[in-house]
Amino acid sequence: FFRAYAFDYLRQRAGRRLAYALSTLLFAIVHLNPTALPSYVFYALLFAWVFERTRSLLVCALAHGVVNGTGMALLLSSAS
Repeated sequence: FFRAYAFDYLRQRAGRRLAYALSTLLFAIVHLNPTALPSYVFYALLFAWVFERTRSLLVCALAHGVVNGTGMALLLSSAS
């Protein structure tokens, strides 16, 4: 959603910088976790950049999956 719709829509109408800023803000807000806000901002910017370079949602989805999978693996390994 954030890359294909929000970022692309904003980039076409408001310019690249505003598209990065607003789609990043939306991504961070939707996750509803204020303590993780810096990491959400970082990953939102990264995923927007990846989408802009590759124009592929698949690449973004895979990158998002790697980030989430790594976080889950770290969480589970620390719980043991």
